[in-house]
Amino acid sequence: LKIWKKDYERVITLAKGAYTSTNVKEIQAESLFILARVYHVREDMDTAHKFYNRAINLAPELVPARFGLAQTLIWDDKYDEAAAHLRLVLGVSDEAVDAHAALGLLEVKTYLDQQQQQQQQQQ
Repeated sequence: LKIWKKDYERVITLAKGAYTSTNVKEIQAESLFILARVYHVREDMDTAHKFYNRAINLAPELVPARFGLAQTLIWDDKYDEAAAHLRLVLGVSDEAVDAHAALGLLEVKTYLDQQQQQQQQQQ
């Protein structure tokens, strides 16, 4: 077995093949998640977002896809939506350290933004 390191085009081909060769929603969702990860690693957040979203529409319990979607929302400055998805991740897996950390940072950012807005309004 030959292993290709960072052969993303091959991963895309295999994931698309897996998606189209089955009607099992969980397998299709995993394939979409894998596609999303490839685009995420390539920093194509719009495409990654679309694939993460499609994956969780097929399998809402697919926590890694939901976490990835939250990351793309943070990238796009959609903090409230990202926080909602992180809360859903933590509802399923309360020990998800990365989700706790990201949600904590979002809450601090939201608090600081609110403080700044209040100061501007007082001036």
